[in-house]
Amino acid sequence: MRFSGALAVSLLLSWGGGVEGSCLYPPDASGHATVPSGVTSIGSYSFASCTSLVMISIHADVERIGDSAFEGCTRLESIDLSDTSIVAIGDSAFQGCTSLTSVSLPLVLTSIGSSAFKLCTSLPTIRIPQAVTSLGESAFHSDSSLVSVSLPPALGELVLAGDGSVSTLFDGCTSLPIPGGIRLSTELFSFNAASAPALRRLQVDETSPSPSPSPEPSPSPSPAA
Repeated sequence: MRFSGALAVSLLLSWGGGVEGSCLYPPDASGHATVPSGVTSIGSYSFASCTSLVMISIHADVERIGDSAFEGCTRLESIDLSDTSIVAIGDSAFQGCTSLTSVSLPLVLTSIGSSAFKLCTSLPTIRIPQAVTSLGESAFHSDSSLVSVSLPPALGELVLAGDGSVSTLFDGCTSLPIPGGIRLSTELFSFNAASAPALRRLQVDETSPSPSPSPEPSPSPSPAA
């Protein structure tokens, strides 16, 4: 049986089947590749180790990015998913994208897989959309340039994928604001000699801070008789 056109592309990407070192859609001379309309899922390893990829345009139809889809794309500089329909980013989807300096995530995103942005060593900041309720273990592990992460209060107590471990989620971050309402755990950050630079400052921003009550004045001493 043969398929043609957008249907064939959609099936191929959804099933994955990519191999490391190949680009499902080869970039042009400037390093730009395009995922066309009609594609709803970028399969596992579709662009893994595609070292000629610098920039990619992803059509709004895409709803999922598979495991290791862009892993090892060491020249990929930015990824803009803000206008897509992506609700889930798979495990290790962008792991090892060492030149990645800008990531824009869609508002409809609900899940970020384990090690999804691990070893993105040039990424300085990430804003996680309000709809996200699941962050995989080691999602931002060893992102040594990461200085700012915006987390939605909807995460509550950081309900994570897998076994719920949070020991390496933000290992190596140097400055991390966490919105009020999220319970902090002593295991949230890993401190060991083999990790990225140790945490230097932790800032907790309350989303709706309540004013502290003013202390009642102490009674004046009675005058001596």
